[in-house]
Amino acid sequence: LVQTLVNAEQPAGTYEVQWDGKNQGGARSASGIYFYRITTGSWQETRKMLLIQ
Repeated sequence: LVQTLVNAEQPAGTYEVQWDGKNQGGARSASGIYFYRITTGSWQETRKMLLIQ
């Protein structure tokens, strides 16, 4: 786990979350491919993103 961006129940709607490229300790993460997961109720999806520093 690099960073948890949102860990709270949210009402229905559209949301946008941005990651600043830092880990839980506040240090910059290395360039590379990272996986992110979205979970809502019983639905879950994992995708990948490319971070270029």
